Amino acid sequence: LLKADDTAPVFLFVGQLIWEKNHKFLLKSLKLLKEKGLTNFLMIFIGAGYAEPEMKKIIKDYNIENNVTFLGVIRDREKLKTFFLRANLMLFPSLYDTSPLTLKEAAALKLPALLIENSTASESIRDNYNGFLSPNDPEKYARKILSVIKNKKLIDTAGENAQMTLYHSWEDVIEKVYEKYLEIIENHKLSSTE
Repeated sequence: LLKADDTAPVFLFVGQLIWEKNHKFLLKSLKLLKEKGLTNFLMIFIGAGYAEPEMKKIIKDYNIENNVTFLGVIRDREKLKTFFLRANLMLFPSLYDTSPLTLKEAAALKLPALLIENSTASESIRDNYNGFLSPNDPEKYARKILSVIKNKKLIDTAGENAQMTLYHSWEDVIEKVYEKYLEIIENHKLSSTE
């Protein structure tokens, strides 16, 4: 793992390293971030996939290899949790995902995410409330990262709101499913007696 001092913002991506996740876009945004003067940051990729070798080549070409690290797949939930807790912002520019579990895991630990506006994954995100949204443009995504990380209170509030609005415990889910089953059974009884 690359060393990041306590003041360096830490960005996190957890998931498959495949081009469908918009990683070329993300790497371009990181390059622009560095060009805009944010030289002291750490981007952590957790996961594996066919795009990893080419991603590493692009990172070298972009001269951001000192800012990016790949940790592979982490199955130990407690170890993975430490990365969610250390990160300042989850970067998730995927246009491919519908309802990614990783965003809910981040929300459970009060880590807000930056997504692409109007993507399916961003449907439950309200910009600057329970996460952050950016147009599908690397320049604008980099600018959004810069504006967000300058405001710790905004990140903290968005993280708290993400936990309240995006995360659902298994107990909550089971309760909702139970209520739905009761409703279906009651509707079936009513339709059977008609």
